[in-house]
Amino acid sequence: MGRTQRRILVAEDNPALSKIVSFTLERAGHLVTRAENGQEAWRIAQAQQFAMVVTDFQMPGMSGRQLCELLRDCDEYRHVPIVMLTAKRYELDVDALRQSLFISHVLEKPFSPLQLAALVEEQLALSS
Repeated sequence: MGRTQRRILVAEDNPALSKIVSFTLERAGHLVTRAENGQEAWRIAQAQQFAMVVTDFQMPGMSGRQLCELLRDCDEYRHVPIVMLTAKRYELDVDALRQSLFISHVLEKPFSPLQLAALVEEQLALSS
């Protein structure tokens, strides 16, 4: 394997995409915890520490943006890389998200598993 196993929280309300993201990251050697929405992800993040968060932007209840705001208010998550997934990249002000919430990367759907895996490894390396 050669890589350090890291804990990654995945918040995605689409079950099929959540499985694909989780499978991809697990195959890369990471421990993945899945959440179906922002509220569940927030509860999990308060109970456990993660090296990275991958979240959908648009979810019912609590959005990915709201989740990121809560995470960035916590000392434990202030510098943890966050990758935001979205099908609406052109409707978002990506630069504003990066500046206000320190989002590491916004990844547009659809994306390939290889693209996701490479991005996650890059962001984890930068945060080490």
